[in-house]
This record gives sequence, structure tokens and C-alpha cells, in this order.
Amino acid sequence: MNNSLTLSYTKNKLSLNFSGEFTIYTLHTYQKKIDTINFSDVKSVDLYLDDVLAFDTAASILINNLLLNLSKKKIPVNVICTNSSILDTIELVKKQKMKSTAIGHPKRRTLIEIIGKSSYSNYIGFLSFMEFLGKLFSTKIFRLRAIKNTRFKEIAFEINESAIKALGIIALTSFLIGVVVAYQSAFQLKIYGANIFIVDMLGISILRELAPLITAIVIA
Repeated sequence: MNNSLTLSYTKNKLSLNFSGEFTIYTLHTYQKKIDTINFSDVKSVDLYLDDVLAFDTAASILINNLLLNLSKKKIPVNVICTNSSILDTIELVKKQKMKSTAIGHPKRRTLIEIIGKSSYSNYIGFLSFMEFLGKLFSTKIFRLRAIKNTRFKEIAFEINESAIKALGIIALTSFLIGVVVAYQSAFQLKIYGANIFIVDMLGISILRELAPLITAIVIA
């Protein structure tokens, strides 16, 4: 498939003829060529899209940005295309961009606001900590009163059966699942060039989520 952008000048009119695949995979080729165009002497622009064989929303964003930039320079643009799906895609992206709103810059907080929020956060944290200590103390008092009813022999037996003897199979299961997840993740993340995050992703997912779940399932 021949992907190209042909430029032609006729009496201050610039014609851009796109052909071939016009998608996110070939977008950089067209963008580089458009960036080299000097629109200072151009009175009008014609965009030809009839020779485009593949078109997606990424290409539509580029076309809409080009139309917006030319509109700011007060240069009239004619989009010449008989493919209704391409025109519908351009119109759809244009409507979505009109609906979206820009995210404003965060307001700079004053010193009093910073001190107030920090003090309130520390106060809530202190109350939560005191609540935890109170529950812990009351639970310990209750357990000390009922210590004579504790079955230490049975507890030690269950710890040995469910915990100590299960260490081997749990470690092996977690290791094998970690290897499988790492292999599958590396294959998928490599497509986006994000395979350097595999270690961080596995460390978080295995230690926080999968390891406790695997341990609970094996023991159960």
C-alpha cells in the first residue's frame, strides 16, 4: 500500500492529496510533511481524501487540527471526498472536540488554606489512631478475661497444618503464577513500549492482590 501526501501549488492555492493508509500507524509521516508547509503565501487549501484506503479517528484528529489552524489564519479550506464514512468520522471527531472542555490550571492555595487542611488531616488521623488503640485495648482485655477458654493445643495444630506445611505449595504456586503473568504481560506491553513497567506491575499485583488470594485458596 502506497502511503503518500502530494502537494501542489496553483495560483496561491495549495492542494493536499492524501493516499493509501491514513491511520495512527502512518500519522507521523503525514504530520512531518504538513509541518514543513509554509502557509504564509497560501490563499486557499484543498484537501483530497478520495485516494485514502484506510481512515481512523487519529487521522480525523489531524485533519480537524489542520482545519482549525487554517481557520485561525483565515485560510478557506475545501475537503474533497466522496467516501461518506471518512466524512462521518471527521464530523464525529469534530463534534466530540466541541463538547470537550479544557481542564483549568489548579488554583494556587494560600498559606492559611495549606495549614488548615494539613491540621484537619492530622486531626482526623489522630482520631482514627485513637479509635484503633481503643478497640485494640478493649479486645485485649476481653481476651485476657477469656484466656482460660483458649484451646492452645488445637490452635498450634491448625497453625502447623494450614500454615507451616503449606509454605512450600503456596510459594511454588505464587512463583509459577508470577512467571505466567510476567510472560503474558511482557508480550502485551511490548506493543506499546511499556515493558519496562513489568517489574513494578508484578510487584504491586502479586504482593497486594494475587499472593493473599492464592494463599487463601490453597489453605481453604
